[in-house]
Amino acid sequence: MRITELCASKLEQHVERLLAVGRLQAIAAGEKFATVPYLDDRCPVDELLFPHFRRMVVAALLARKSFEQQKPSGAPALPLIRSHERE
Repeated sequence: MRITELCASKLEQHVERLLAVGRLQAIAAGEKFATVPYLDDRCPVDELLFPHFRRMVVAALLARKSFEQQKPSGAPALPLIRSHERE
C-alpha cells in the first residue's frame, strides 16, 4: 500500500469516527440532523447516507490540502465563500 493510500485510509477512518460520534450525539439529543465535521454542514442521522458524507468530507479535506500546496501566492485559503453565502 502506498503512503498516499494509507493516509487516505486513515483520514477516512478518522472522518468515519467523527460522523459516528456526531450521529450518536444528535440521536441522544433528539435531533434529526448531525453536524458534518470540517464542512460546517448538517446531515440526517440516517446511517444509509453516512458513506456519502464521509466521501464528501474526505474529498473536501484533500482538495483543501492540494490547493494549499498549489495555490498562487497571496491567494486565500479554501473554502472560498462569497460574502452573500455567509449570511
